[in-house]
Amino acid sequence: MGDANEALDAVLAESQFDLGRVEQGPDGPIFAYSRNTDEIVSPGALQGLARSASWGDEAATRARRAKVIVPDEAFVRWRSSVGEWLDEFINGEIWMIGHAFPMESSHRGYETFEADGVTSQSYVSSVDDLAKVLIRGAAIMGTAELVNMLSRWLEGEPVRYRTSAVLNGLYLNDTLTPVPGIRIQPLPQSTDGAFGSLPVLRGSVIEDFLGRSVLSIASVARPAFFRPEEDGNRSVVRAEFASGVGLDTVCQALALESDTEVEMAFQWNDYADASLHLSPGGKSTYSRRRGGVEPRGIGNSLRTDHMTGVRTVSIDEKNVRHLSEDRLAHIILAMERHGEASIGVAISRWCKSKERFRTLADRFIDLRVALEAMYLKNLDRKNRGEMKFRLTLYGAWYIGSDFSERKAVRKTLGDAYDMGSRAVHGDTLPSTERIVALLSRSQELCRRGILKFLEEGVREDWDNMILGAGLDDGESRASD
Repeated sequence: MGDANEALDAVLAESQFDLGRVEQGPDGPIFAYSRNTDEIVSPGALQGLARSASWGDEAATRARRAKVIVPDEAFVRWRSSVGEWLDEFINGEIWMIGHAFPMESSHRGYETFEADGVTSQSYVSSVDDLAKVLIRGAAIMGTAELVNMLSRWLEGEPVRYRTSAVLNGLYLNDTLTPVPGIRIQPLPQSTDGAFGSLPVLRGSVIEDFLGRSVLSIASVARPAFFRPEEDGNRSVVRAEFASGVGLDTVCQALALESDTEVEMAFQWNDYADASLHLSPGGKSTYSRRRGGVEPRGIGNSLRTDHMTGVRTVSIDEKNVRHLSEDRLAHIILAMERHGEASIGVAISRWCKSKERFRTLADRFIDLRVALEAMYLKNLDRKNRGEMKFRLTLYGAWYIGSDFSERKAVRKTLGDAYDMGSRAVHGDTLPSTERIVALLSRSQELCRRGILKFLEEGVREDWDNMILGAGLDDGESRASD
């Protein structure tokens, strides 16, 4: 790769960078450049500005989006080198190249939303634009580092990045790494902390994110480069999670372990150091719920140090989850290992029943579906009376440890099933203390059953279990 290094060093030596200016547009700040240059910096100065770690640093954002100024003759030589280096992936008829990483100057982009939170993204750019981005990248990252990264991609290595999401409903006391490649960490509680690649969302301020949790999963996308077709209109890049475990699975496992609602406010792709030459000012974010980041709720407070301007959030200790990394890992791996459709339905609908913004009727319906998925998997559902009888009987026997507890469990599951039936038939469920408490108790029983399923696997014959299959004649149910 010596020729590429030399060619890039040569053009970089003749280059400068226009930082442009920030203007206030109708939808927020925009970056603009005059016909006459605005603020010109050298490659060395650009590197110092671009590597700022401060969240939303305007100077850093301007540096990472800086416009390349290079003499025409020098640029033509460099563009020719790029054409030779990347010839296999360039469509010479349209002078375009396809790639699996974002650039703010890309002409076209395609996205495919896949299972468990995977987003496959393809981009098509002009060779001229890519050549300019590489000059800027060399100034920020260093020529050797940039060429080495691109060389690995050309040899077939995937683009490595992290798929990250800000989580609603979860406050942690410490960082968790339950599975290699998966990290869940709390954001700083003060505005003077380090926020990494957290996107600067339109209309957001850093105070919105203090103390919240971020889920981050190692991801890969292939191929790094591809030859685009002139009329291509689909993503040819395929992304996947390196561990095989995705966002949805981890969020559900967190919900089960913490016994609370956990959902993604929004997600984005974090290219880490590579973003210094890609498009840090153009991150794409995706929100799965209306409203994005939800309010923190009761018990949390925000204060300002008027001497320094630093703002700090205090999270009520009762809202902080002290989760077991080992138990969380066990749940995640069990969910992946079983792959049983009925368990997946039970987990998904139990999680939906925990969503506080939904109506009480919807939550009881989701809970009933979760219970049916576990205990009525193979039952003919024409006889509703028998469905309730069997569900409560199986659930009580499976969850309860003795006669007294099994009797209480059966009563709770029966009452919850009736509430779900009322909701299905359009009856209004009043938000009385009794009914809300019933929902909470039955959700906890459902959760216990799910966790036991993940530990032991799905039962295929409930009648045999109740009759004592597998027990010796002298053994009692209590000694199981």
